Amino acid sequence: MHAAIGAVAGRRPIYAGLQEAMAAGHHRDDRPLCLCVPGGVPMYLARHSARLLVKRMPLSGWQHAPDCPHHEPGPERGHRGRDAASTAAGVTPGVSKPASASPGLPGGTADQHEELAPGNRISLLALLHELWTRAELTRWHPGFAGKRHWGVVRRHLLLAARQTRTYTGMLAERLYVPEVFNVAREDQIRERREARWRSMSGLGSELPLMVVIGEIKALRHPGGFVEVWLKHLPDRPFALREAAFRSAEARFGDELALWRAHADVHLVAAATAVAATAGPPALLELALMACSSGWIPVANEDERTFFDKLVAEDKRFEKILDPVRVTRDAPVAQSAARRTAEMTTERQAEAKTP
Repeated sequence: MHAAIGAVAGRRPIYAGLQEAMAAGHHRDDRPLCLCVPGGVPMYLARHSARLLVKRMPLSGWQHAPDCPHHEPGPERGHRGRDAASTAAGVTPGVSKPASASPGLPGGTADQHEELAPGNRISLLALLHELWTRAELTRWHPGFAGKRHWGVVRRHLLLAARQTRTYTGMLAERLYVPEVFNVAREDQIRERREARWRSMSGLGSELPLMVVIGEIKALRHPGGFVEVWLKHLPDRPFALREAAFRSAEARFGDELALWRAHADVHLVAAATAVAATAGPPALLELALMACSSGWIPVANEDERTFFDKLVAEDKRFEKILDPVRVTRDAPVAQSAARRTAEMTTERQAEAKTP
């Protein structure tokens, strides 16, 4: 089997000292190769418990041989609806900034907006779908059970963002995804966060903006605005104008209902925010996406039940998210079911990165 043959530090894995060679390669930041094609395809080494595993690089599935378990059709042959290269060149959060916005609380009732991204714009939700797909978080394998937590989700989002270009530069330069919170490292985490926000404040725009992606923990209404609390960010709520929240609530009512009805549903937020240095950072626009317990996006209760059933049956599947053609009124559970049927007929592969 092609995927069972690789090279680490120039040596093939069919020998007793594989873990030792992998440890040495991991220390040197070597890239192992999957030898399914001449010249090999770069992979990466990831530590799991006491062992090192060889994992597929994000967005590299199309480079593998068609009969390799790591293979995945390129975007031009998939269900995405447009070429990934043109998408990457034009991915721009479709948002506007209120003229009265400030690094403190959002402005009052100002209705004038200055367009940030004339021309090639996509919505915040489409951006979230695009990044989630590029990060391969729409895929599920039985080996992911119990392993896909926020640290894994965050790592894959950041990897995908480093390969996604916006009209102002690489998305990673403007993206903030909260680091996994740890009480023992609270001060260091806070320092890294504040440094990150300061770096985005210095990128040169009139009103420095960042894209925030995180999991909603709570929504509170102290009066005049809404406090948006993200998990892993216990000391800095974001402030959102009531009018902006009402707009998001009307558009994403199904997602909010799922989140409120099921404790294991994750509610992921994508938002634009002012990179504030004092006071609660101001959110300008908010998009929401409900995810199953395994972080697979779900549009409604039927999809949540459907995907939970597939997970319980140890099925491999992929949820197709098309930011152009899939609308909120056209859930894709049937597409996912077809994809599941296709994938379950393929030969079993080693568990990929959760």
